[in-house]
Amino acid sequence: MQEAGKRSEEIQAFIEKSADSNRDNPAYYIATANYWWQAAQSLSITDKPAEDNDLVVADSKTGKAVGSISTTGVNNPEIPQKAIDLLVEAHKRFPRRLDIAWGLVDLQFAQKQYKPCLQTCLGIIRIAQSVKNKPFLTANDKPIKEPLDKLIPERLQRTNAAFYRAETKEADECLVILSKAIISAYPKHPYAYNILGAFYGANNDIPKCIEYLAKAHEIVPDDVLIALNLADFLLKNDKKEEARKLYKKVLDGKADDEFKAEAEKALKSLEEK
Repeated sequence: MQEAGKRSEEIQAFIEKSADSNRDNPAYYIATANYWWQAAQSLSITDKPAEDNDLVVADSKTGKAVGSISTTGVNNPEIPQKAIDLLVEAHKRFPRRLDIAWGLVDLQFAQKQYKPCLQTCLGIIRIAQSVKNKPFLTANDKPIKEPLDKLIPERLQRTNAAFYRAETKEADECLVILSKAIISAYPKHPYAYNILGAFYGANNDIPKCIEYLAKAHEIVPDDVLIALNLADFLLKNDKKEEARKLYKKVLDGKADDEFKAEAEKALKSLEEK
């Protein structure tokens, strides 16, 4: 343990000493942020009561809780924050480096910093709109050749899906704002319409749900899952004929057997009503 502690002190001293000479070196920010983030993930055993996903440490004789096992970052939030602060600075200095931007998004979300995470995502969209003649760069500083109108909304979908799964008021607000920003920047991409439709459906706002799912279906009419989702909500809104047409389209198309069975069951239910 003493050897490990000494090694950590040496690394941290090197990081601090190297900072000034590496202000314009993206690799420095990435490596240093990774060091602090990994340090935050190491196990930490304390006498604090267990919280959230902590493991309980119990007395072997009495069975009573005497402490908890979590991570160093949970007990010392300033450690993962160092990683985030480094990537914030790196993102400012190297805005075209998408690997840095995505890394910052993931760390902010992991720390439940939803609004800063949202702002980083919105910033990526703004940068993408302003650097059309200066492409984003890979980790090797080479131009990214994939079309941005595909790359950006599809990568942002990962974060939007995470907002959806978080199921908090703040995350829900972020999902709506980010989805609408993606739609504004990339109106021909279906993902943001689809997740916004799913969000409104989950919150029983059926008209808005149908509005966004219908737009997604318009963009990708052969997407079976979107078609089924739209049909289900049309049925909930008592638009039986429109729902029937979509179910029949799925049944007559090239959908997997699972989806065809779902469409067939829905059609049969409609006929019985």
